[in-house]
Amino acid sequence: MFRMGAALVDENEEAGFAYSLRSKWPLNEQNKPRSDFEVEALDFLEANPGENFYGEEELGGDKYFVAAYPDRAVPEACWTCHNEHSNRGEDYPEFKKDDVMGAVVVRIPLQ
Repeated sequence: MFRMGAALVDENEEAGFAYSLRSKWPLNEQNKPRSDFEVEALDFLEANPGENFYGEEELGGDKYFVAAYPDRAVPEACWTCHNEHSNRGEDYPEFKKDDVMGAVVVRIPLQ
């Protein structure tokens, strides 16, 4: 559902923003970090689980305000599915309640 919503927003030129789910341990390659900013944000959120990460980024000549919010393991179904998933890599952590599993990254173009 999250990815479908993000795709619908991305297709809507009037939306004025974009969002995505990113993780250092993606089960789907589509969710791996795609910029230095995203890597920095994921590292920060893992080290500072109660905080958000903000900054500016330039992509393809366009500037963006970017906010990264921790994606936490809240319902048990989340961490259980991730911990038992067949796509887990060897470096994949064993998640438990409230662990930061990744980030919701929101980009807003700067004019």
